Amino acid sequence: MLADISKSRDISVRELNRIADNKLAMFPEDAQNLKMVDGVFGHVEMMQLLADAVEEEKITKLNLIELRRYSRAPAKKERKQSRDRIAVIYAQGEIAMGKGGAYTIGSQNISRAVRTAANCKNTKAIVLRVNSPGGSALASDIILQDVLAAKAKKPVVDSFGSVAASGGYYIACGANMIFAQPTTITGSIGVFGTIPNAKKLFNEKLGVTFDEVSTNPNADFLSISRPMTSFEQEKMQNFIERTYETFITHVAEGRNLTKSHVDSIGQGRVWSGVDAKNIGLIDEIGNLNDAIAKAAELAGIESWRIVNYPKERDQFEQLMEMLGGARTRIIKSEMGDWYPMYEFVKSIPSKPAVMARKPYIETIQ
Repeated sequence: MLADISKSRDISVRELNRIADNKLAMFPEDAQNLKMVDGVFGHVEMMQLLADAVEEEKITKLNLIELRRYSRAPAKKERKQSRDRIAVIYAQGEIAMGKGGAYTIGSQNISRAVRTAANCKNTKAIVLRVNSPGGSALASDIILQDVLAAKAKKPVVDSFGSVAASGGYYIACGANMIFAQPTTITGSIGVFGTIPNAKKLFNEKLGVTFDEVSTNPNADFLSISRPMTSFEQEKMQNFIERTYETFITHVAEGRNLTKSHVDSIGQGRVWSGVDAKNIGLIDEIGNLNDAIAKAAELAGIESWRIVNYPKERDQFEQLMEMLGGARTRIIKSEMGDWYPMYEFVKSIPSKPAVMARKPYIETIQ
């Protein structure tokens, strides 16, 4: 970040650190004097500056666009009349089995999107846009299998957003090329399992006890009403290690690396996009448009149009989701920066026992 700011603002890294260490830009005028900003304006003046820049009389809500929608707008170079297509598949959120949703990567929906793009005659290349901390190891493997099958038919290029970790990296490691941002949280090649132990909750808080009968000694394998046995711990450890072995094998094959090297940079470690390039986890630093341009180059096409997947849901479904999200918006406004932690804890009961996911939530300020 220092390198980017230094280049864009023409301020040395040493000076930037001096400003940060001594809090020299506490006031807007100080920031302007230090060349951190170009001017000090109020909201009304800022809107007029924007209007002048785009040759509009004034800026209103009608000619504004949210950043999320803007980032998905097609590149200027695309030509609508071309029959050739590049499919951009958006994989955003935690990875889970099933259809998924607006903020969840469902193995069913994403795999279907990949297969549809792979089988479309006019689609010449696929760009997988990944922004995910990971999730279900099984769902990740299902998606990867379809990505590999698509790669056998046409070029597949990955574009990483703010995070492509664990399962998020798993589904992408088999592509022809991978692009990431300099600060993309990349890798986290690791697997862990969580088995709830609710014995005290049931016995001491709720006054509930359990009597069980079974046909075999381990018929109640991984019961949440008691602690895990040594036998269960051993079996789960073996299962976790086997899943991890599968993970690093896919990465090694997809990235043309040795398994020992992948293991040395894996084990749950995360890397910035810059470091990920140096150790072979990605190919280039670039954004979504860079990935699209590379996909077109690999496909040997000069003009194309973008087709986004998954397909947009019908208006009634979106309306119901908006109405149902009212409670979420209220909770978000009340909890502020603590909301991601609340959302994660709330989702724990529905998570699979074995996950390829970052075991934490990061907050960058």
